[in-house]
Amino acid sequence: MVIPFAFTGGIVGGFGHNWVHQPKYRKYAYCLDLIGFSSEGWIREHNLQHHMYTNTPLDNHFLGTEPFLVCDPTKARWWVQQYIFPTLTPVLIFFGAWVNNIAHTVQLLLGNENFSIGKLFTPLEIWILVQLWGFQRGLGLMICSYGLTSVWYFTIALMNHNSEHCWDLQAKREAVDWGHSQLNASADMEPGLSFYGSWKYLWLNFHTIHHLFPNTDMSKHPGMQKVLLETLKEFPEVKYEVIPFGGLYNEMVKTFSEPRHPMDTIRLFPQNGL
Repeated sequence: MVIPFAFTGGIVGGFGHNWVHQPKYRKYAYCLDLIGFSSEGWIREHNLQHHMYTNTPLDNHFLGTEPFLVCDPTKARWWVQQYIFPTLTPVLIFFGAWVNNIAHTVQLLLGNENFSIGKLFTPLEIWILVQLWGFQRGLGLMICSYGLTSVWYFTIALMNHNSEHCWDLQAKREAVDWGHSQLNASADMEPGLSFYGSWKYLWLNFHTIHHLFPNTDMSKHPGMQKVLLETLKEFPEVKYEVIPFGGLYNEMVKTFSEPRHPMDTIRLFPQNGL
């Protein structure tokens, strides 16, 4: 029961992430609410913060995993953050969907978030499982299913922006425009896969092209990737990063473990302006 639920949740999350970027398909993005996220919150936090200000203090991902996992490359780590928490990354992000849901609920009660029908989906899912399996087993199934989905989704999402390349602050300052800065803040894994072959990465393996053209449907990414590679041949000074899954995971853990640029400054925009 848990594995099929978590597998379906991951696929649903991949499609929900795609649709939340497209106003025309806004209602389809309610599927994010089916796995514990808030599509209402994502429109603001993911679309308007993460994509606009990627890997800067205005990016909601910048502090989103603290105090357990620290992404900030300028910030000193406490010894537990340096040696213990990074090795426990899968355990910590197991609770990602639940933490997101609880945080959004608190802000909703404080009047800082908008209510939508999607907010009722998680309580309804819990109620259904409890009715079918009893309180303890039903709640346990729900916690584990959301948890495995969170590990799948957040592992890839964090890998996309926490390699050494993604935190090269000097390259970030020298970017010629916003698009160039997105290339500096994103990393891909197996972007040569087809649309159907990319399911294992929840279609986040084409992450650079997604950050360049976030409103474009993910079904177009394989074709757009070819155009990106051809275009990059004209700009050899622009670095584009593709790293195998294992290598990218290790670089992410290293980012969590130690500040790559202690006491440096992170600029919101390239020094050359937009």
